[in-house]
Amino acid sequence: MHIIIGDLYDPFCREVYDSLKDHNEPVLVISNPLIHPCSFEWRLNNQENKSRLVWNSELSFSDDEIDSVFVRNSAWIDPDGWQKDDLMYMQSETHAALLAWFWSLSCPVINRYSPAIWYRPKAPLLFWQPLLRHNGLRTLETIITNVPEEAGQFRKKLMSREIGGAVFSSLSSDLSYLVADTNEWDGLAQMQRYSPVCLVAPHGEPKFVCVIGDHVIWDDKTFFHAKTLEPSLIAFAKESELSLVELAITTDNDEYNVIAVEPFPTLEHFKDDSKDKIVKEVISLLTSKEKTGGITILHFKTNLHDPYLWWFSR
Repeated sequence: MHIIIGDLYDPFCREVYDSLKDHNEPVLVISNPLIHPCSFEWRLNNQENKSRLVWNSELSFSDDEIDSVFVRNSAWIDPDGWQKDDLMYMQSETHAALLAWFWSLSCPVINRYSPAIWYRPKAPLLFWQPLLRHNGLRTLETIITNVPEEAGQFRKKLMSREIGGAVFSSLSSDLSYLVADTNEWDGLAQMQRYSPVCLVAPHGEPKFVCVIGDHVIWDDKTFFHAKTLEPSLIAFAKESELSLVELAITTDNDEYNVIAVEPFPTLEHFKDDSKDKIVKEVISLLTSKEKTGGITILHFKTNLHDPYLWWFSR
């Protein structure tokens, strides 16, 4: 059985689901394996690693009957009917259990996210910069400072290159906006009295690329840096332990820069022929039958038909 963690409203999930069906592969889409209508049992210790899923009281399969797992979301719990504190507790415990379960499975899993990515899927580019640069991938010039004079020097540096502003990027959200005129720079200086700001050089329209295992698929094949960047892109994906990752790359004055890394790729960013290639490579990974080996740490068991029924033991 192939399992997709997501829902069919997601175009990527739908494409992978339909393709597996076309290949006569058994596949099940589950938004969250740890809540109703799923029952979940997991025994994990130094001697054994065994888990079992029961779907809607009809389908039952153990971990060695799972052929692959395609992870498309973080398995959120519907907040309706929950008290805020209880919801936060259950969501964090569910995330922790699910992440550990992914790493315990011996079947192919796309992706086995690290805790840093799993708990912060929308990490800013700063999070990725050291790894990108270590693998030879350029990023836009960035400055983080609470000193107005340093922000002013950054502005002058951009102006010397005939760039009229800078992009303010929030360090805690996806918020960003262009800082261009004098009033906006003055407002930024006021903000620096209370918190550091992150400023990035502006960029043009991005090109999108998807790395799947050892394969690189571009949305725009005419991108002149494509072939020269592919070894670095593959090396970055391997070092970040992502078997599927999307990057946005821009070019200015014939120089490229990575401007975004997306560990949950968006299929709509790609043209139809590129979409087909991406889905084909995902199916190839999911059906590879490659065993990766599991972990053995502790014994965990739960049935979240009753979401308060949790217990752990050594």
